[in-house]
Amino acid sequence: MVCSYNKKVKCLWCASGVMMRGNWSDYLPVLKKLVSKHANLYISLTPEIVAGHYPGIKREDALMLCEELQGRIVLGTTVKGLFKTAPPAEFGEMSYSDQTAQLKKFADQIETRCGPGVAAHLRYITAATIYNLKLPKDASASAKPPPLAAPWTRLMIGCGH
Repeated sequence: MVCSYNKKVKCLWCASGVMMRGNWSDYLPVLKKLVSKHANLYISLTPEIVAGHYPGIKREDALMLCEELQGRIVLGTTVKGLFKTAPPAEFGEMSYSDQTAQLKKFADQIETRCGPGVAAHLRYITAATIYNLKLPKDASASAKPPPLAAPWTRLMIGCGH
């Protein structure tokens, strides 16, 4: 795996390997094992994943991953551009506003289940860690992200769409 090649490179696995057509067998245990094995591997959850739209990973599975893998998951969309209208029905995709509403609802649910610190990691602390951005002053984000790779290195792994 690319994460083993240079452990200083922070790798963000967009959409965490989830495909519209389904996932490989034992998806969740394999994903947890990969994240545990590679300290420089982060995953992103898309609106479709957190809404439970893909076979092989339910919404509850995504919530559980966020509880178990704090500091290793970000939320993100794969929309390319900000569109004012919904995509054609043939695409089978949510509009950008629907996607952002799903992400907000999911992060709010994590905050209810796990508290503001875990939600802050999911909303922005982990992303700021990956991209070496300055953290905003936020009383609800008192937990510090775990120290990982060197500040100048990161890699995005394809989204599978």
